[in-house]
Amino acid sequence: MIILDFLFYYLVLFTKNIDRRTVKTVSYPEHVSYLLGILLLIWLMTINGVIEFFLFNTFISKVPGLIFIILALLFMALLRYIYIKKGRFNRIMEKSEPRFKVSDKTGIIISVSFFFSSVAIFMLTAVILHKLK
Repeated sequence: MIILDFLFYYLVLFTKNIDRRTVKTVSYPEHVSYLLGILLLIWLMTINGVIEFFLFNTFISKVPGLIFIILALLFMALLRYIYIKKGRFNRIMEKSEPRFKVSDKTGIIISVSFFFSSVAIFMLTAVILHKLK
């Protein structure tokens, strides 16, 4: 859970930094809960693709796409419930400085690079498994 706390906190800081001039309609933690829900779904789809490739020797997933959409919505709702409704994000904010033993800039760089590398790993896995087929 510490990894999700780290990503959640620094992605909230990142969205606050890039969204200074616009009118705030949705809270930043809510944006990040959606973003982390998508990130968890990407990792789940990557793991599913690798497992299905090696077990069934097929590149096309046998799991319906609707299942992945429902799981993504559940991940988003669960993260929103844990971090916003239950107040986990507020408890993270109340910790003393530095919260995760790194500076804010370093944490933002790590979190954003983790997000984009996860997307890149998903795409590379798809390309590699397609070439192996």
